Amino acid sequence: MCWGTANNHWLNTLLFQWCESVFGNDPWALRIPNVVAGWGYLFCAALLCSRFMKTFVLQVLGFLMLCGHVYLLDFFSLARGYGLMTCGVIWGMYALLRYTEQWNIRFLLLCIVSLCLAILGNFTAILAYLSVGLVWLIQIIIKRKTTLLFRHGAYWAMSAVVLMLLLRVPILTLSVYGEFTQGAANVYETGVNLMQTTMYGRNYLGPLTPQVLLVFFLLLILVFLVQVQLRKPSDSRPFIIVATLLFANILMIVLQQLITGSHTPIGRKSIYLIPLLFGAVSLGFACTGNHRIRLLGAGVIIILLVVHTSRVLEFRFVREWYYDAYYPELLSTILPEGAKSDSVHLATSWIFYPALNFYKETVPLPFSDLPYQRPLVVDSTKQYYYVEQPDTNGMHQHGFHYEKSIGPFFLFKNSRQSVFFRE
Repeated sequence: MCWGTANNHWLNTLLFQWCESVFGNDPWALRIPNVVAGWGYLFCAALLCSRFMKTFVLQVLGFLMLCGHVYLLDFFSLARGYGLMTCGVIWGMYALLRYTEQWNIRFLLLCIVSLCLAILGNFTAILAYLSVGLVWLIQIIIKRKTTLLFRHGAYWAMSAVVLMLLLRVPILTLSVYGEFTQGAANVYETGVNLMQTTMYGRNYLGPLTPQVLLVFFLLLILVFLVQVQLRKPSDSRPFIIVATLLFANILMIVLQQLITGSHTPIGRKSIYLIPLLFGAVSLGFACTGNHRIRLLGAGVIIILLVVHTSRVLEFRFVREWYYDAYYPELLSTILPEGAKSDSVHLATSWIFYPALNFYKETVPLPFSDLPYQRPLVVDSTKQYYYVEQPDTNGMHQHGFHYEKSIGPFFLFKNSRQSVFFRE
């Protein structure tokens, strides 16, 4: 859970507490809510593709573009709120598309409820909620549905009041604890990081791969928008709405930073943008361009997505689960079989603290001094450091030498002091 601060994963907390009371305190039980959210996300993606994409190849393209991201799928297997958030966002997007077909109130209610649940999954979804509300207003004005402005707008107003009453105190508390100072410096860095995480660290085009991909996808969407304006195809409405949603989200991120001074979403907080960005790209393919060129482009992207996913889809590299996969080797290195120690002074990158504290309290293991630090401050009195790549800087200057790699991470041992074990 979010350390000592107010928790911004409310829905996940309530759901896994219920699962714990029914199924017990097992890892699989605590992950049930997000696994179910993953099924919901996949089902919604299939509904969206089957309804708004006319050919089988484009449907496959759309489904892979929406779902074929290992980083996203990781969060549908963790006891965190980010999977619930993204599931709520894609349902809100789909419901808005269905609503604008016939202006049926049931789809508007589905949209609002989905987005509210997404916010309760993680507060970052407030940006998606505001963006969808803005696009709803734009559609009402463009289509001259003025009679719906107050009749249906009342539901937006009521949901906004409820959310304000629910979230005001937690958000103020999170602000005091510096929650919103974590993130990227600007929306461009958010986009680059989103590309980096969806590529799962694979730089096929060199170190600038994330930047190249971000520019490519945004330019592709702009090209689709220009073609839609020139050709005015009858099936372009879903693409225009989702593309508008994406750019409305970019606007909301910029406004949030300007108004509140907070940093922009990064990493797991930005995964809610995946259905918006890749939904716009796949829907753009579905309504523009020459049929053969469109199928060729879709086919190439499908092949690239399948090849990339097959290269990074590995259990031992699933977020947070891979920590468990590598801990046996870490612990056997620090505490060899048969060795005994009253205290091992270990420090780690911030991402390892939850599980290490769990091991310390439940096994128990003789770890001492495990303070939460971000960023990591190297302490020369420690015996070991187990860190990710960014935290390897400065280890040698403080007397630590590289011991071994354990998975994708690095174990450093203090060369200035002996590590004693009682046999």
